[in-house]
Amino acid sequence: MAKDPLLPNSFNLIRALRQNAFDTILVFHTSQRPMLSLCCFAKPKHIVGTHGLNKGLDSLLTHAIDLRAEHEIERRLRITSHVGAQAKTEELDWFISPDEQLLANEFLAPFKKPIIGLHPGSKDGFKQWPPEHFIALGEQLADCGAQILVTGNNDEKALAEKIATAIPNAQSIAGVLPLRTFAAALAQFSLFITNDTGPMHISFAVKTKTVALFGPTDPNLCGPHQASNCLIFAKSRTCTPCLKKTCKDAFCMRQLGPQQIIADVKQFYTGEKSA
Repeated sequence: MAKDPLLPNSFNLIRALRQNAFDTILVFHTSQRPMLSLCCFAKPKHIVGTHGLNKGLDSLLTHAIDLRAEHEIERRLRITSHVGAQAKTEELDWFISPDEQLLANEFLAPFKKPIIGLHPGSKDGFKQWPPEHFIALGEQLADCGAQILVTGNNDEKALAEKIATAIPNAQSIAGVLPLRTFAAALAQFSLFITNDTGPMHISFAVKTKTVALFGPTDPNLCGPHQASNCLIFAKSRTCTPCLKKTCKDAFCMRQLGPQQIIADVKQFYTGEKSA
């Protein structure tokens, strides 16, 4: 029988929730079902979440908002409104400290400018644009005189290195920087090309020009929100909505070829229309 690493952590979380005696718990995550049970053990007076995401456990919510076709930021803000919280803006922001800025400056100093970042990884493999597509796009952007840096976390080092070695003068920086230093460095990139993943949202927040690639996920729900410095590519899917989310080689991502987007990417990067 496999050991469940979540079990002891769940007990610790329940204990912490009870000790703090929270009056209200706001459930933001789309996978609400496992969280609702923990919330009930904590015995708050109010559990606020979204009706229709709980696979039969909606009755555990004391206050439920309706499920709408809206961006996830909007859905979460409707949840916070139940406790009287109002957002001044719905735009993402990331605040960089002077120390983080200094570390990023020191890290980027050896690289020529401008810098274009490629982020080929994603926690979910079915959301990844094929490596050969990133390579083909990176080769053409390198011809524009940009320094190509391939980003990723520790688990994505092999993927990043594979792509970096195939692009002239590109370099992998996967797993090198702590998250907040990475964000400060990303703010200095001239362009960032990424799958639908966490660094995509960081790039929106630090106001870097961002090209985001979507296949099985919907940019209207989880893409840029009130962001003007982004270019979105989303190919029509043959299996909408994504049925299994287990594709090892996502057909929908392969449908979006590098030659289909390179002209638009270059125009977005330079601000000049192609001849």
